Amino acid sequence: MAPVPLPFLFRAALTAAVLFSIPFAAGTGAEPDPAASFHLDTAQAGTKPIGNKLSSVNVWKFESLSPPTEQDRADGADLTPFVEYVQLMQATGSSPDRDLFRDPLNREIPDDYRFEPLLDACALILSLGARPHIKFSVPFKYSANPENGDFQTNVFPPDDYGVYDTFVAALARALTGRFGLAEVRRWRFGVLTEFENPGWFRARSGTPDDSREAYFELYDHTAETLSAELGPGICIGAHAMSCSEGLWDERDFLNHCATGVNFKTGKTGSPISFIAVSFYDYAPGKPAAAPLPEVVGRLRARAEEVGLTNLFYGVDEGRILYGLHSGTASADLFQRAVGRTYQAAFDARLLKQMVDADIDYFSSWSYSTGGVYHGLPTPGYFVARLFSEFRGAYPLRIERTEEAGLPDGVEIDAVAGWEPAAKTLRLMVWHFKDDYGYIGRAKAALNITAPDLAGKRARVTKWTVDDRVNFFPEWEKDRERYNIGNDCFFWSPDDPGLDDPHYTLTDPDARKIYETVLRPRYAQIAKLDSEEEIFEIPDSGELVLETQLDHHAVVFYRIEPVE
Repeated sequence: MAPVPLPFLFRAALTAAVLFSIPFAAGTGAEPDPAASFHLDTAQAGTKPIGNKLSSVNVWKFESLSPPTEQDRADGADLTPFVEYVQLMQATGSSPDRDLFRDPLNREIPDDYRFEPLLDACALILSLGARPHIKFSVPFKYSANPENGDFQTNVFPPDDYGVYDTFVAALARALTGRFGLAEVRRWRFGVLTEFENPGWFRARSGTPDDSREAYFELYDHTAETLSAELGPGICIGAHAMSCSEGLWDERDFLNHCATGVNFKTGKTGSPISFIAVSFYDYAPGKPAAAPLPEVVGRLRARAEEVGLTNLFYGVDEGRILYGLHSGTASADLFQRAVGRTYQAAFDARLLKQMVDADIDYFSSWSYSTGGVYHGLPTPGYFVARLFSEFRGAYPLRIERTEEAGLPDGVEIDAVAGWEPAAKTLRLMVWHFKDDYGYIGRAKAALNITAPDLAGKRARVTKWTVDDRVNFFPEWEKDRERYNIGNDCFFWSPDDPGLDDPHYTLTDPDARKIYETVLRPRYAQIAKLDSEEEIFEIPDSGELVLETQLDHHAVVFYRIEPVE
């Protein structure tokens, strides 16, 4: 969308810097808005690019995956610029409705494979410019007397690893037969979801020791069989729960990969490229037991201790588990995100933690109202889309130089990235309080030293993600107007996934009102414009960006030279 020019105000500062100020309406309270000031220097960039932190999305059942329509693209929530991997959960089965067989319940015929649905899903992912992340699981009929866990999938290991290995090898050959070996080797593979979570996987005895050994055996057979078919060096790893206490210590898996006896080969160690965690806050205002850097840091420390120094680290699912209100079934957030702009600043501060702790990726369930690739954009989508443009930038250390009037729990913070070849500076600044109903305003000043831009003409582009681009506050008012109560939802009404008919807005009358009366108006709200100005940077290379932020707002800047 074309940028909207603003009458930016410039004035000389006492330090010979230039103050770049975007005027907003003055506050109405007697007390001044809380404020924070920061300093950064583009000559002090890190040595590793920030990378694409939001490169992945999750799909619970690959059969539900469908391409975006023309309407989806017109609505503006296009994942294709930044999603590189689509993670297919339990992709190789674990319940009769998920299994890749013609007769999923017939244990007498273990090789009646029906791989075509998974292959078609992989083809769709490739057509969208991404690659599959296939998570292996144990087919239902490969376990005698299978048992459904918390997620209605089989939690037991296979009874016969010869049969299981043949299945894994057959799937690998089907993939390479359709997509070619070179392409499939670029994909990611994983073994199970939250491997130490007894609701996902355990030994028949259910003991921690037996369950740990059972997972090691499953992982070794899957990884070694895939490696035999696809060649060594494939990207394979595992997903630990980590943010909550599991049945056994997930760090033991790293010991096994480094120094344990491989259950399939009898040799020392197992192939591994990455380790991922889950990371959820319980609900708005109820944070996780430990922050994300600590959760990942425990695994990284053990990996490096046992010699696994080349792993990358990610979050295979996360954000927020529950809303503050319940639907008819529960308070679960279907998309693991809330609809208010709270989610934008929540995501921004997670991204800062990832940059600071060198965490490689975070895989989310959705960024729009209709799930993956569908629906209207949410504030979380705007943050993800704009932050993806930081991927080639090098992180800059930001020094907090001053703060004034910040109430308890209010945060103002920022991330900066510098692209030396393009001489482009990218900034993200936000205002957060871990309170779903928080209303407040704040100010931020970014004092910048940019030697490579000294004396140059520069274009400054600004994007503001706040309530003005979020339809959800209007939806909450319309719910009162049209008497759409919590009983019209299956899961939490705090979830923005209104275009999904199964778990969010399930009442047919309410859905009709949303689709025919309200959604067209919301589509006009959920649009993000940019503001732009060109000006001269002084010979000192110093400038100041000042902005005011409404509650949970996230502001992005791009500063680039104009030739």
